[in-house]
This record gives sequence, C-alpha cells and structure tokens, in this order.
Amino acid sequence: MNVLNVLRYVFVTVSVMFVLSMSSFAYAHFEWLVPHTWQLEKGQKTRIILAYGHSFPTSEQLIDYRTYSLSMTTPDGHKQTLKPVVKEKWVEAEAQIQQSGIYLFTSEVLGEISKWVKTTEGYKDSSKEKIVEEDVVEKWWVYRLCKSVVRAGKDGGGYSRVLGGKIEIIPLDDPTNIRCGEMLKVKVLFQGKLLSDSPVYSVYGGFKAPSHDDWYYQKVTTDKEGTAEINIDKKGAWILFADKSIKNIKGQPYNCKAHGCRLTFYVP
Repeated sequence: MNVLNVLRYVFVTVSVMFVLSMSSFAYAHFEWLVPHTWQLEKGQKTRIILAYGHSFPTSEQLIDYRTYSLSMTTPDGHKQTLKPVVKEKWVEAEAQIQQSGIYLFTSEVLGEISKWVKTTEGYKDSSKEKIVEEDVVEKWWVYRLCKSVVRAGKDGGGYSRVLGGKIEIIPLDDPTNIRCGEMLKVKVLFQGKLLSDSPVYSVYGGFKAPSHDDWYYQKVTTDKEGTAEINIDKKGAWILFADKSIKNIKGQPYNCKAHGCRLTFYVP
C-alpha cells in the first residue's frame, strides 16, 4: 500500500469513527429541569436548574434560554414566573418556598422552527449553512415542555395537576412518594386528549446507553386510556420522555411538528 493509499485509509477510518462517536452522543441531547435540592422546606429559597446534555441529570452545555419560559406552580395552584440567571453550563432561577406540598416547576418552548433541517444531503444547521429550499426534506416546528415534581414538607396533593401543555405527562401516583421497587403510573395528554399507543421512555440518573438505538433505560407504551406504568427499580433522579410528531404538513413554513415533554422526580 503506497503512502497516498495509507493516508486515504487513515482519513476514512478517522472520519467514520468521528461520525459514529458523534451519533452515539447526539441521540440523547435533551433538556430537563432539576432542583438544586430535592428536599424542600417551607420558608427556604431554592434554585431550579434548566440543564442540557446527554448525561442526565448533569448539565453539559448552555442552552439558548431566551426561547424558554420558566415558572413554578405552588401547592395551591398559583403559577409564578421565574427569572432565569445564566451560568456557565446551565440556566437557573430562584424560587421562594412559602407553603408545604407539591411544587411543579416548568420550562416551556411554545413553538419555534428548529435551526436543524433535514436535506437530501443529511441534517444541516441552517444558522451556519445556506439551505437550498429544493433540497429540504424535513423542516421542524418544535414544542417542548419540561416538568419537575418536588415536595416541600409532608403535605401532598397536586402532583396530577394538568398545566395545559400541548403534550404533558401527568403522574397518577405521587412521584415524590414513590420508592424503589414500586410502579409509577402516568397518563399522557396531547392537545388536552389522552394519547394512546404512544411510547413513554425513562432514564435514571447516571444511566449509560449501550448504543445509539438503545438510548433509553425502559420503554413502555400507553394503553387505550393513555396510561402507562414505569418500573421504578433504581434510587435517585429519574426522567420520563413522551413525544408526538406530525409530518407532511402543508401550507406552513415547516412540514413537520414535534411535541415533547420531559418529567423529572427523585426516588430516595
């Protein structure tokens, strides 16, 4: 093998390895909400963190927080807007805990056209590359809702409160009272209606995905009532995923819509 062929072989090998390594990480770049502490107390101040990365619950990359609204729903159902503060690799907001009970922290993107466009040549970042419209296969409008369920004190209730997201995971059991070895029942709503025959994925904190295709720890499917049960067999932080996509949309500046909800809670 001459020098030119050797160089060509090395270049192709390195390129393939790079693409594979990127794909093995890219599958799980999600955002999620986690509190600074999962044990809240009445009268204290806490911080809620909007994290982003592929190693839940650690934040590895700063997200564009300007497209997100952050809020807290108190045990009595009052919704408060939270002010984001930018840190090195995450966004956080301070919240005052004035009552005992269940708090629902949320972040929401009401809908935006993704900068990532699928073309005949693969995915491209439209903010960095010029996209020829004739080459566009999929242009996505994206909605995302993140929820975190946290308890302050011993009072319960409110964990099944519907917040009105376009897609939403609603716990039917109290996630703040679940224990390792128990089942957590949830329902999924899409546009306010029960979403049947739809996957719900779960990942626990520190989970290492074995492959690109097996990025999740568990996968269950909602029944005709839109409900599913997750086997909570690990201690620590958990995140649940529910998604709904619509394709072949006509008459819009996009032809696909993606709706996603992420729910986080902690198992002591």
